[in-house]
Amino acid sequence: MQKRRLGKIGYMATIVALGSLAVGWKKLSKKEIDDTMKLVIDHGINYFDVAPSYEDAEVHIAPWIKEYRSSLFIADKTTQRKREGAWEELNASLRRTGAEYFDLYQLHAVNTMEDLNTALGEGGAIEAFEEAKEKGLIKHIGITGHANMNVLAEALRRYPFETVLLPVNFVIYFHLSDTSDFRKVLNLALEKDLGVIAIKSIAKTRWTSESHAYNPWYEPFDDQDTIDKAFKFTLSQAGVTTYATASDHRLVPKIIDAAERFNIIGPDELEELRKIAGGLTPIFPEPA
Repeated sequence: MQKRRLGKIGYMATIVALGSLAVGWKKLSKKEIDDTMKLVIDHGINYFDVAPSYEDAEVHIAPWIKEYRSSLFIADKTTQRKREGAWEELNASLRRTGAEYFDLYQLHAVNTMEDLNTALGEGGAIEAFEEAKEKGLIKHIGITGHANMNVLAEALRRYPFETVLLPVNFVIYFHLSDTSDFRKVLNLALEKDLGVIAIKSIAKTRWTSESHAYNPWYEPFDDQDTIDKAFKFTLSQAGVTTYATASDHRLVPKIIDAAERFNIIGPDELEELRKIAGGLTPIFPEPA
């Protein structure tokens, strides 16, 4: 599988990362978890994206971290905005994963200016991050955002984050709004040489019924051809390092297949995606 440099960090990350919620659900059997994790390891995926909010993901991937730690880049997150809460959550995540340190620790789901101001202000979570880095509990500091690219762009201007995680999705692209325009964040990431972790690449639209065929909160594309093109679109955006898999283990093999056939998207494929997106409502911006 192809690898790309994770910005100024310099780590060569595979172009697919394990979005560990795919194996985090409490309802999954041990066989489903183990089969998915073995597939990930066998295909050389070396970047694991995890969070305490991903049900039991930290516990489920702990044995695999223990066995393969030296060849993995482990990225964890916190939604805590104050110093004390972030410090406690970081240490709890280290215990659950069995990791002695995280390669990357991220302010998670920063979608409002209030959240950003609190996290970066006096007594904010960033103070815990900086202390943890001094003590060797984390190596690098990043940020993630979903719903408001203006907030995420402002965060990159204010603080020397080393990575950014955000939605990079073709349906969003063909229905851009001020808050969903991921290009402004990607441009800043290029300027500042940040690693970029893309999410929601294969998101189709929000569920319109109570019956959901897959685990994510959005309806994903599930046919291989569209997944291939969606992945191509995301990884063809300048600056994108890797894509963290959708949160359903059944989609992971299809995403890996797409990655192993990856090449830069062509104009004909882009036009096909435009037609697909035309009749869809993107997952962002959120409905009024």
